[in-house]
Amino acid sequence: MIGQQISLEYLLPLVLEHLQKDPLSEGAFYPGDLLVVTLRAGDQFWQQHSDLRDEVAKIRERAFSLLATLDEIDMQTTHDALTEAYDLFKKSGIQTVR
Repeated sequence: MIGQQISLEYLLPLVLEHLQKDPLSEGAFYPGDLLVVTLRAGDQFWQQHSDLRDEVAKIRERAFSLLATLDEIDMQTTHDALTEAYDLFKKSGIQTVR
């Protein structure tokens, strides 16, 4: 549902609680995929929820520090996915003037 941006205001606080405990939580694909989909929640959501935005940024830092605990293939897959998702996430914090 997060990937489809459904009920984010209800789901993401719950997901962030889970990610606090295990930043590399695995949904169905690879370690950290729950964090990746969370980082991709969308510009509008993150601009409206700066408190959660700060929290997910800290969780992302913890996730990167845990990458060395993964096997080589999972480490590379997770690193690449987190890097790409975080780059998009960082852009979501930029307010555009219209």
